[in-house]
Amino acid sequence: MELSAKTVLFTEDGREVTVLKTISLNGGSADVYKVSAAGKDYALKWFKLTNCVWGSETENHVRMLMQKGAPGDNFSWPLALVSEKKKAEAGDTLGYLMPLMPDNFFDMKYFLQGSDKPKAKSFETYYAQLSACIELAYNMSILHLAGWCYQDLNHGNFGFDPKTGKVFILDVDPIIVDEPKANTDVKGMRGYMAPEIPRGKYRGHPSRLTDYYSLAVILYRLMFISHPMEGKRCAECPMWTDEAEEYLYEIHPVFCYDPKNTSNRPNTEWGTDAYLRWNIWPKALQDKFIQAFTDGVDNPNLRVTDLSWIGIFSRIRNLLLDIPNYHEHLVDFNNSKSIPPFCMKMTHFVKNHEIGVSALYPGKTFYLHTVTDDVKDIHTPAIAVAYDSAKRQMLLKNYTQETWQVFFPGQPQDQAIRPCPPGGIFPIMDGVQIQFRKTADTNYVAKITDPKKT
Repeated sequence: MELSAKTVLFTEDGREVTVLKTISLNGGSADVYKVSAAGKDYALKWFKLTNCVWGSETENHVRMLMQKGAPGDNFSWPLALVSEKKKAEAGDTLGYLMPLMPDNFFDMKYFLQGSDKPKAKSFETYYAQLSACIELAYNMSILHLAGWCYQDLNHGNFGFDPKTGKVFILDVDPIIVDEPKANTDVKGMRGYMAPEIPRGKYRGHPSRLTDYYSLAVILYRLMFISHPMEGKRCAECPMWTDEAEEYLYEIHPVFCYDPKNTSNRPNTEWGTDAYLRWNIWPKALQDKFIQAFTDGVDNPNLRVTDLSWIGIFSRIRNLLLDIPNYHEHLVDFNNSKSIPPFCMKMTHFVKNHEIGVSALYPGKTFYLHTVTDDVKDIHTPAIAVAYDSAKRQMLLKNYTQETWQVFFPGQPQDQAIRPCPPGGIFPIMDGVQIQFRKTADTNYVAKITDPKKT
């Protein structure tokens, strides 16, 4: 039943819920409305299917989600069950309240549209685009670490802020406990589901490993818009039917940039956006997608994990500079022409193994996972780069809660190592080494070098 504005519904505890307007009537199992309850606005998911009613398994599942609680703040998690009556009875239409997506967020589908479309959106900066991928992978990681499986990851599940890249997870009732014998009829959306699902005649169950495949498709589309399996092979299907999509996407997929199979390369007709964007990004990112869509197609255990995606996108973002009065610039330390004036290189090590490099430049901020390689903390600032215009000198500021030990080369022995407490600052110079943290078995350090001297 479609709801009209000013319709009054009720939560289990008797609160009135007033329908304000329709958000979406396109859902397969439910419609979504903007509503008001107790002076606050929410989204209402209102189920349409006759097996998604009060007294059904759907009600039990939503209650379980409410009891367990959201794994993070960016999930539109169920808050309260809703019915047409003050006291719901078995068979009554079921709904639930959930947080409303903020106005500055937009459905991912608009980021996949051509710029000529009236509602098309794009990220305002490359920094926001990379941040969107980091945020999405991070939120999937906390979901998986909490023991959940999403089951049905696709472009309809997310909204993004085009300015910051922040993510909002819209549809959460497909989420289940990740276990082999989980009771579920959800298989996923064509083009996003893992190949083993349709190859197994839809008898298999989604899991964290199938989520990894779906996540890779979504991340690829956030970066390249086109689908990873769209290329010149698509021309072999004159009718774009469900069977054709299933064949190209899941049954016999060929990644458009598979280095060992060139039969599906993108061109100006098929996979055009990937054709134009692929070479913008570093080989390290390309290699991750190649792994995800070649080895990871047939072997779920070789898929790229959510934590691994956080790492690669973060390392690329650490090389992205915002140069005043110019544009965003991605530094390649192997190409001296790509290194702007004042830029210095910071190489990170854990247990004497290099884990990444960062480009130091005025105004640049780095987060704690850059220092510790702990990709479970992506929001805590750790390092900021400032500029002393009087001395024409870059400075590094400690935003962590720990005291660093900083080694300055060429200084007398009693002055070579100096502590940098929280909030402390010191000049960035060639040869400086920083010990961010030392534990019983791990040493987190970095070395600053002048890339123009190497």
